[in-house]
Amino acid sequence: MSDPFHDSEAPLPFARDEPSPSSKRDIARFVFKYLPFMLVTTAAVTILTALAVFLLPQTYVSEGIVLVERAKNPTLRSDPIAYRAELDTIIRSEIEIIYSRGVAEQVIDRLGFSDDEPLRTGSSKLFESFYEALNRWGLIARLDVRERRIRGLGDALVVDQPARSDMLAIRFTHDDPVLAHRIASAIVEAYIQRHREIYSDNTANFYEQRVKQVTDELQALRTTLQRETDPLAGDPIRLQIRALEESFLFYSEKWDRARAATLSDESLVNIRIVDLPRLPLRPQHTRLFQILVGLFAGAVFALAVALLREHLDSRVYVPSDLDGMTSFPVLATVRKSRAARAYTRGRREAPQHGGVPDARAEPGAHSDAESRQG
Repeated sequence: MSDPFHDSEAPLPFARDEPSPSSKRDIARFVFKYLPFMLVTTAAVTILTALAVFLLPQTYVSEGIVLVERAKNPTLRSDPIAYRAELDTIIRSEIEIIYSRGVAEQVIDRLGFSDDEPLRTGSSKLFESFYEALNRWGLIARLDVRERRIRGLGDALVVDQPARSDMLAIRFTHDDPVLAHRIASAIVEAYIQRHREIYSDNTANFYEQRVKQVTDELQALRTTLQRETDPLAGDPIRLQIRALEESFLFYSEKWDRARAATLSDESLVNIRIVDLPRLPLRPQHTRLFQILVGLFAGAVFALAVALLREHLDSRVYVPSDLDGMTSFPVLATVRKSRAARAYTRGRREAPQHGGVPDARAEPGAHSDAESRQG
């Protein structure tokens, strides 16, 4: 005899490829289920952000802009394609020069900071006492003051190239606007000096020094000749002056040729200052902007945690939750009555006797005892 319940196909609640009619209802249920949690989490993150914004000092940025050119004479540049490819490599090299230790050392020595004038921002000052304690306990090797300043200078320095340009933006960040302006200006000056030291031609410098030396010797001999009263004693001096004049003309010509070769050398790089660093008049970001960022971050974090909790929650709240668990349709639902909830609560709260619940906590226990006595 066939069983009609097993022979027939079990109906599905709805087709899988069709959109669920309760999708909007599920979204609304998710929102109302986790709305208090998301509101509390967002408010907590926003409050913590506001406290950090008002407790930590604001930062100021001083910016200077320099122009990088391939050659000093624009008419001697190479073709545009090769010029652009070579310029990109040159700009990356210039960025590394700005970040170099030589530039940082020149800035520290030029400004002559005292021991109580740190270069780092206020947020990093909070860790100074902690690092000092670790150093006293011998857990870390603390660097000297000058070395910490040099590294702190690099941490607060940012150099980037604006899009599709031959310029470099040099920015320094600090919680003191005056100090930020001083350090940014010193960085630009030290960078230009270091650049000249790297790309300078020693040949032109050599002839320049020789010209100055011959000029000084000529001046000294001419002064001696004016003081000499004996005509015969002045003849050797006149011969020396004539020889030095020829040497002066020789070295001057060599110096002019060396300078012309330097100006026409396409491998050299020219740096021009477009904008000097200025004193920042307002902080990098306002407190309102930072609080709004904290509000947005808190909302995103709360939503992500709510989605994770919903994904990990395997409990059944509505009949549609059974759709992904079984292929059988939901025929009926039974609501949990007040008596059943009270019974479940009583079983949890009732004292246990040898692992068996107390019969006095079960509904109907008194009626059964009365019926037996009757």
